Amino acid sequence: KNFFDLLILDEVHELKGGGTAQGQAMSCLIARSKKVLALTGTLMGGYSKDLYYLLWRMFPRWMKAAGFEYGRTMQFAERYGVVERTYDSKDVATSLNAASIGRKIGGKHRIKEMPGISPLLLPDLLLERSAFVRLEDINNALPAYDEMIVSVDIEGEQKDAYKTLEIQLTEETRKALSKGDMRMLGKMLQSLLGYPDGCRSGERVTLEVAGIEKVVGSAPALDIDLLPKEKRLLEILTAERRQGRKVAIFLEHTGTRDLLPTLEDKLKQNGFSPLVLRSQAVSPEHREEWLEKNLATGQYDCLMCNPNLVKTGLDLLEFPTIIFFQCGYSVFTLRQASRRSWRIGQELPVRVFFMAYANTMQDKALSLMAQKMETSLAVEG
Repeated sequence: KNFFDLLILDEVHELKGGGTAQGQAMSCLIARSKKVLALTGTLMGGYSKDLYYLLWRMFPRWMKAAGFEYGRTMQFAERYGVVERTYDSKDVATSLNAASIGRKIGGKHRIKEMPGISPLLLPDLLLERSAFVRLEDINNALPAYDEMIVSVDIEGEQKDAYKTLEIQLTEETRKALSKGDMRMLGKMLQSLLGYPDGCRSGERVTLEVAGIEKVVGSAPALDIDLLPKEKRLLEILTAERRQGRKVAIFLEHTGTRDLLPTLEDKLKQNGFSPLVLRSQAVSPEHREEWLEKNLATGQYDCLMCNPNLVKTGLDLLEFPTIIFFQCGYSVFTLRQASRRSWRIGQELPVRVFFMAYANTMQDKALSLMAQKMETSLAVEG
């Protein structure tokens, strides 16, 4: 005990998991240290539970005194977050008929945490234990920072195929949920997020029922030269290049639904020279050096990669424009990656574009991210 005078936990949001080895290591080190300093650029990702295990590890006495039980995140969310309960209308009707005034609605219900926090979180937990420092506080010479939403209309056969797939998957998800099967939710989400950008490959969604793989939704492979979002991307790239600005393009689908090769081809056909960064090609500790070496050749005008590869430990000062061609669900990744070029040393105004197809799952995902982002920023004042 007290072996270390000071324990510094950098990027502490990476240690928020309940049963992770990193989290366990954090607990052990805190128990052996006199003082603890936790650092992060993104304290929370929109949900109160993002802080739950961090607070237990750093202030266990306070959490216990406040009446919380270790591992019960929903108990914490009830007090400091936003909780949604979904009741079945049949159960509600039955319990209302039976109940007297003032009694709680009974019946089965599903509980889930929604983005948002209670204002009590700040005075109760954070104000006395935190210092909120902004980049502007350290350096007042930082350039302007702008974020823009680029909503693109989905059209023609791409729109028809998407709508058909959406109807099929929504219906199948409803059927599965009525039987208590949650598997379709993730499948529906991934397919509807991925198909508009990957429609050239088609889509086939299967679900295992009684040991047999059943096709529950499908959409055809389309032969379209340039998709609406790709056209809009090329317009932005052309405008930025005219001003002598390099662009970093972030894509979520770089694994099983790999869009990098297709997008790289489209950019090359239209006179651009993209530099593609892949996780397996360059290890984290060599990425900065690899980037410098390639940019020094002068033959690249844009960078393409998954935002997870650059979210920490990498400055992208050479790319004052950042485009999220696709947007994931992690506020931590989004906030860290979107500010890669808005750092001390940047002299040009920074522009960040978020692209999505209007009235699709991508649109809904962006709205949810905005909600989570609002919460995340509110906690930091």
